[in-house]
Amino acid sequence: MKRQADLNDVQTSINAATQIPIRALLLHLNANATKESIEACCQWTSEQNLVIELDIQLSSCAEDGLLDILITIMRNLPNTSFVLNETGQPMIKAQAPRADNQRYTSNATMDAYDLALSQLAFSQNLLLKLSNVLGYFDIDIVRNAVEEFLVEQSSSAKGRTGPNCLLLTKALQRHFASVIECFGLERILYGSSCQTISDLLDVNSPGQMNSLLEFHYALCKSALLELGLEGESLDAIFANTANRIYKII
Repeated sequence: MKRQADLNDVQTSINAATQIPIRALLLHLNANATKESIEACCQWTSEQNLVIELDIQLSSCAEDGLLDILITIMRNLPNTSFVLNETGQPMIKAQAPRADNQRYTSNATMDAYDLALSQLAFSQNLLLKLSNVLGYFDIDIVRNAVEEFLVEQSSSAKGRTGPNCLLLTKALQRHFASVIECFGLERILYGSSCQTISDLLDVNSPGQMNSLLEFHYALCKSALLELGLEGESLDAIFANTANRIYKII
């Protein structure tokens, strides 16, 4: 179980966190969080031998000054594992590239994201979680892709993938290739969370949520398979790294 930490009231977060068994503390970081409050919360979490999960948008954290603060904290807490949720919340345009070696977006937001990611990569105790990947894309493309996936699942003719699913798979393939090159396979793990997109799609039943989780998993796995990953590499991303970091087994 994870506990959210409000960095505007660190003491309350610490007291609340001691009431229940937890494996990680989730930190929502924004420009209002002070260096002192972030350091205090991370220091306490480290002393409890918990994983620190970071909920930040990399494209904006450099200008907010959060990036330098985090890099310093991770350097000062080398035995504590940090996990960057949603790979830092990139905003990817799912569109065909003009050349095979060209990434799917070329804009100031993604340039800032790439720069921040490359700086964080030097922190060896930071891992990236491939979670909420559907939230990286335009909602209309995601909605169409989910519908295609559901039609395929109910069809007797398996293996046919709609154009929107293919578009998302290719976009994720390029993004995953970039983050794996930057961080290495041993620092990548899968997360099934897709809360943001479930809210936008108005998912309101367990059956719909299960279908969305299945699609999220299938999309990530397809993108990783397209990169040539298999066997132990996939096992590490989808299970073993999380087991090791969160001490599940």
